Amino acid sequence: MPNYRYLEHTSDLYIEGSGASPGEAIESVAQGLFDSINVSVSGSVHEIEITESGSDTEDMIINLFTRVLAEMDAEGRQGIWLSVKNIDIESNKVQAVLRTSEGKAKLHVKAVTFHGFELLAQDGKTTLRILFDI
Repeated sequence: MPNYRYLEHTSDLYIEGSGASPGEAIESVAQGLFDSINVSVSGSVHEIEITESGSDTEDMIINLFTRVLAEMDAEGRQGIWLSVKNIDIESNKVQAVLRTSEGKAKLHVKAVTFHGFELLAQDGKTTLRILFDI
């Protein structure tokens, strides 16, 4: 179950997600992102398989969210769900499935930023903070 909250920021969208693993934390941030963007969704659902990597864990996660935004923009669709199928922190590779649907957006997210990025693991819980440029 996604667990996210919006953090205070003067002009951008700052989301903190948490879970029992990095994959669950990513899914929670994604749900916060989709919930902040969407006014309504309808129509057929498309699934897009995504594989991303990076030079380190931060780069991998930023690349994943950059790809999510690019897929939404390219298709003119709204993200409704992201599931992390496999994440390898050692080799910095992630495989996920993005579900999109037609719908209306109340917000346009331009980019994912490295600024404000935090990935914390403590007491069996992973917390991820990502800042989105709007």
